[in-house]
Amino acid sequence: ALLLGLIALGRGTLHRDNQVTKARVDRLQNTCNEVWSRGTLLVSPTTTFPAPHHGRALLVRRLVAFGKLGNLTDSTCVAVPFGKFPNGMPRSIQVLGPAGSEDAVMDLGEKLEESALL
Repeated sequence: ALLLGLIALGRGTLHRDNQVTKARVDRLQNTCNEVWSRGTLLVSPTTTFPAPHHGRALLVRRLVAFGKLGNLTDSTCVAVPFGKFPNGMPRSIQVLGPAGSEDAVMDLGEKLEESALL
């Protein structure tokens, strides 16, 4: 029930102007396409803080802040283990590329994972 309530609230408060939202998404997609057209992949944190306690993730909106990039740009993406947070919880980064770039994304992901183990 809480999730449905948050979705309903979001419809009324977060996305009131669909034209502005679409323009922003289009600009983000165009920027990523420019980067990818140069043969460059994007690397970012998967999240910038440790996972919340079990059952609490629904209340942490910023948890998916970096994951949204892949969804909005229809990216090929892989999350890679990359060290630990100060509290000992695992940390990861994500590698994003254009649709169809699975080989390049996986190759870079493997290299980053290997370097994190050194």
